[in-house]
Amino acid sequence: MLTKRVLLNCVILLVIFLSTACNRPIQQDQATNQNQEESISIDSTQGDQVKEDNSIVEETFDEEPKAQFTTTPCIADMFLKQDNSNTSLLLSEPFIEGELLADIKAISTKTIIDEASYGSHYGTSYALHENGNVYAWGSRNEYPRDRNPAFPQLINDIPQATSISGEFILTESGEVWYLNEGGKPFMLSSLTNIVRINEVRSDTLFALTEDGTIIHVSFQYNTNTFSATPLSNITNVSKLFNFDNTLFAIKTDGTLWTEEYNNNLFSNEKEPIANQVNIADTVIDVAEGFNINSTFIKLQSGKWLIYQKEHESPPKLTPFEKLDDVKKIAHNTHANFALKNDGTVWGWGDQNGHIIHSNSFELDTPIQIEGLNDIIDIQVGTDHVLALSRNGNVYSWGNNMTGQLGTSPTIFQHLTAIGTMSDIDQILPTNKTIYILRKGQVWTVTEDVELKQLGISEDVQTMISNMRQPIFLTFSGKIIFDLSEEGCDTLETDFPIKNIYAYGSDIAIQSEDDKLYHWTFNNNHYKTITFEKDQHTEIKNIYSFNKTFILTTNGTVYYEDQILDDTIIMKPIENLHNIVDLSYDYAPDSGYNKTVLAGSVRALDSEGNLYGINLDEDNNFTHEKVLENIHLITGNVTIDNSGEMKDHNIVGTPLITHINNLDDILLTESLYAYGIEGPGLHYHVFVMKDGSINLFGANPFLYFNYTKQVKPVILN
Repeated sequence: MLTKRVLLNCVILLVIFLSTACNRPIQQDQATNQNQEESISIDSTQGDQVKEDNSIVEETFDEEPKAQFTTTPCIADMFLKQDNSNTSLLLSEPFIEGELLADIKAISTKTIIDEASYGSHYGTSYALHENGNVYAWGSRNEYPRDRNPAFPQLINDIPQATSISGEFILTESGEVWYLNEGGKPFMLSSLTNIVRINEVRSDTLFALTEDGTIIHVSFQYNTNTFSATPLSNITNVSKLFNFDNTLFAIKTDGTLWTEEYNNNLFSNEKEPIANQVNIADTVIDVAEGFNINSTFIKLQSGKWLIYQKEHESPPKLTPFEKLDDVKKIAHNTHANFALKNDGTVWGWGDQNGHIIHSNSFELDTPIQIEGLNDIIDIQVGTDHVLALSRNGNVYSWGNNMTGQLGTSPTIFQHLTAIGTMSDIDQILPTNKTIYILRKGQVWTVTEDVELKQLGISEDVQTMISNMRQPIFLTFSGKIIFDLSEEGCDTLETDFPIKNIYAYGSDIAIQSEDDKLYHWTFNNNHYKTITFEKDQHTEIKNIYSFNKTFILTTNGTVYYEDQILDDTIIMKPIENLHNIVDLSYDYAPDSGYNKTVLAGSVRALDSEGNLYGINLDEDNNFTHEKVLENIHLITGNVTIDNSGEMKDHNIVGTPLITHINNLDDILLTESLYAYGIEGPGLHYHVFVMKDGSINLFGANPFLYFNYTKQVKPVILN
């Protein structure tokens, strides 16, 4: 198990997150349970020897005893129990706002494909009311990336619509209007007598006229106008569809025709040659959505065919036999969904997007999506799904990075309580959950905003988070890491442990006699941390930012200066005194986050002065005062003495709110998790003296939802 875990821990994650931890040792005597497991003992400088029990012991110099570190597998239930009996432990979900979105007759999603954006999970949703009103929510270009409408928003200044396809609507008179990504909508005056529209992307669509002519419509950025070009190769069309640069057209005689187009569609090129798909039966439907190589075709007999592209040869057609009695199929690049005639919805396919709840990465057999009945339509986005019920309600599930589900805000612009818990000792935000330490027990807030206790067999003294995982120090001196549904691993030492700290992707271990060790997980190796000229006093905290800093109780800040063999040498930052806390400006030069403060690292002194710290061209630290009268810092949030709280790291207008009584703040923690491209996860947790747990900044229950399906929820 250990070897497997070490290998798994070497995988490079697509999400990097940084967290500052406020570790508070708790003085209690607790009973402990010892695991009698085969162990590995590590010495950082000598060769390996194998004992009879197969454990590895490295030799030591006789003249210089070395610290011993031992790792063993351990057993822990990821979720031991959920406590619904004690009201002080219950969480509430205040995210649902507004009145029920009802009487909807049509739904749509935007197709957003960017193969380079591995960390992006953009999405947009649309709903058409029976009265012709149109609602949109999620990613829209006219909004800052952290201010996308997270709930259905009524689109003004448009006529009543009869159908919708992404950013385009069709009126009863045959007019086509462009919703303009949140800007002022306008009519496409060159289009008349249109009976059907099909968006290709937000600036391009195919439109079908009354006489069966297909018109290709595209936005010309040089003139800020739309051009309309009739296609001549396919006529007498009754329905049209598109997927992966392929236009599908069903003619009035029931035959299916295709035209291939490139990413530039038909601009400055001759119209592609139209090809009839050789199918004996009458075609009545083609699956909506987008995939790289395949789609689904419905025949008049009720049977479905799989349409598979073949390079430089006719497409391959095979019967679809996974489900019977299928009314509609919709898909994206990794998952497929089928709506059956009985109103149930089923899903299968690649679980890269994890919008189907399954323990299998590749789900070959369709499974029913729970909570959905009497459904009449489904629409699939890049990473989310909409379903419309017969009574006009809309359901959504999947990723909610840009608010495309319409069920929760993407940003908390004020302190928002998610629940209460008495006697909280420590709070630890991560990119997947929030951990809470209470009287030696660890609780976690799940993605569904449920409170569950972790099944750690011993009482926990403190917890930290490095770049990969939460790590726990028990009162017996064991360090528990790699906690999963399969179990966990334990690290033990031959010396009493006083505290642990995050140190990049690894940890720093402080002994009772204040010796410091840097432990590396991926190779079970340690280095000794020393201070230049032994100038340090007692350690107050260790901060792992772009560099590692150590703050001592006398207000001196040390940074990692050099590594000599197995020794890390810390050096003090000159002329920086009486510091009480440090914080970090997350990714200030990334382009995704802007700040009004200088310096990537912040240092707050005892007089309330805030300094920005930077490295100059000569690799020396410099600092400058950026703010005064600051009471508290966490992440890139500052709270001044008047109670004004400002998040300087939000794109667009900074978040500003106010705290009436600064003495009410008990604990604060911040997290930034950056997902390669697209919005990052940057949020702050405040625990108040009344036990309330409050969020500020990004909603942590939206992003990086890779492990569990978000159950369909009626949109509000």
